Amino acid sequence: MHPKYIMPICAMIEFFSIVPDNRLSAQFIDNFDTPIIQQDSTAINGWTYYTGDGLATMDLMPRSGFASILVDATHDKRGIWWALIRRRVSADFNLARLAKPNYELRIEARIRSSHAPKRVNLHVNTQRTIDFHSQLMEFDIADTVSWHTISMTTRQFDAQPGDSIFANWL
Repeated sequence: MHPKYIMPICAMIEFFSIVPDNRLSAQFIDNFDTPIIQQDSTAINGWTYYTGDGLATMDLMPRSGFASILVDATHDKRGIWWALIRRRVSADFNLARLAKPNYELRIEARIRSSHAPKRVNLHVNTQRTIDFHSQLMEFDIADTVSWHTISMTTRQFDAQPGDSIFANWL
């Protein structure tokens, strides 16, 4: 196994109302257009990334307009590893608006995998989240040639003023 995954996280998060034609512009975008990715182990002021289970190592590298997630699981004999990148995205959000009925978040990322088939998850949570499956969506990436836009919209997302909202890519 020699997994290295190229995953641009040209992340876009936006508020929108369930009422048609009442969309707002993106509240968080990271186009990875700087030579350094701001890292922060807490994910509050930058990206954090880590692996769990198994014996994989991981790095997050800036490229021209995207970031590459490099995972080396060659020493993971059981094939049980997983990798996650995480970022607080709510610094500029109007959380009072999001707490209103009929408002949700949409998260979007463009990805391409170096190995296929590959399963990728998008997940949104707050520091108060206890059900980590409630705002999660899985995507199967079937090829290594195309860039794929994956997105999800939260449903009854419990975010309140004062919360930190985190976006996670697994």
